[in-house]
Amino acid sequence: MSWWRHVLVPVLGAAITVAVIVAASGVAQVVGAVWLVIGLVVLVEQRGRVRPVE
Repeated sequence: MSWWRHVLVPVLGAAITVAVIVAASGVAQVVGAVWLVIGLVVLVEQRGRVRPVE
């Protein structure tokens, strides 16, 4: 019964995000793309770290 939370909600969120990006001005799209790249670099960098054993 909770399948819709894992499928429908992310798809709906992605559709809204795409609509906002398409409707944005050119400058806003460039800024958003730069922000996305920075976020992906941070994500990759954090996943590459090895946490010390506690």
